[in-house]
Amino acid sequence: MQLLTEEKFKKYQKNIKKWRTQNYVNCWHQSNCESEAMWQLYTRDSKQGIAIQTTFERLYQALPAIPQASFGLVKYINYNDYNNGTSMNSFRVFDAPWYKRESFAHEREFRVIIEDTRENGFHDCHKSIKVNINLLIENIYISPEAEKWFVELIKDVIKRRYNLLLNVIHSELKDLPFF
Repeated sequence: MQLLTEEKFKKYQKNIKKWRTQNYVNCWHQSNCESEAMWQLYTRDSKQGIAIQTTFERLYQALPAIPQASFGLVKYINYNDYNNGTSMNSFRVFDAPWYKRESFAHEREFRVIIEDTRENGFHDCHKSIKVNINLLIENIYISPEAEKWFVELIKDVIKRRYNLLLNVIHSELKDLPFF
């Protein structure tokens, strides 16, 4: 019985690895406010970061109709408690992209996953999908560490280069509180 379980688990792992070559994953942080932790994680080596704010409705409406697209929240788990042969916790191979180590729970991740149904999977690691930018983006936030010249550059590029009318906000996380 133990040998059968190990064999099934190896097949399961192989299927997950294959799945990774057949899907694109687009990740978003879900929060009602800016996250100092996320700024630190994603702009650690640079003061020149930006964050795009959207909503689920905007994201869904901005994307073209893609039959292979799935939308959902990531569930953070302890992998040792799943599919180990002794636990009641299990998930199917197709659920794997919706799970992540509980150590990453601070990311509060929302994902859009697009499956590539071709036999050999993806030919590259990037996929471009045309979206309605004005519909997608609610605000663009610029890193709280960014200098004024960078803020002005971003505003100029958005307006002059791309002719977009988007709200650009320099993060106030580093501002002193009113008291």
